[in-house]
Formats: sequence, structure tokens, C-alpha cells
Amino acid sequence: MLTMDAQRKTDDGLKAITKAHHEHVVLRRALYISMDQRVGDLWDQYDNHDIVCEEFLTRVGEIYGRI
Repeated sequence: MLTMDAQRKTDDGLKAITKAHHEHVVLRRALYISMDQRVGDLWDQYDNHDIVCEEFLTRVGEIYGRI
């Protein structure tokens, strides 16, 4: 019987990840890209004086509070 470490290696000895883990990583990456874009949009609004600091921080908190 193979050990858990041996089972998680490819034939050339590289670390293998499961399809489910790969999908999880892809979904998390997409989430953070979306969040970064939203924070960037808020920063642009703040930088253009469309919103004040308190509103900027509140809305950023709402974005990160949903994780």
C-alpha cells in the first residue's frame, strides 16, 4: 500500500493535486480578483472625491465581510 505522500505524487515525482482542490483554487482566485476590482473601483471614486473616507472604508469592509 502506498503512503499518502506517495499517492499524491505524479510519475515524475511532482506534487499532484486533486481536481476538486484545483477547482477550489480557481474559484477562490476568481473571488479575490472580483473583490480587488471592486475595491479598485471604490478607490477611484474616493480619489475623484465622489465618496468620503468613511464611506470608502465602510464599503470596503462590506466587501471583505462577505468572505
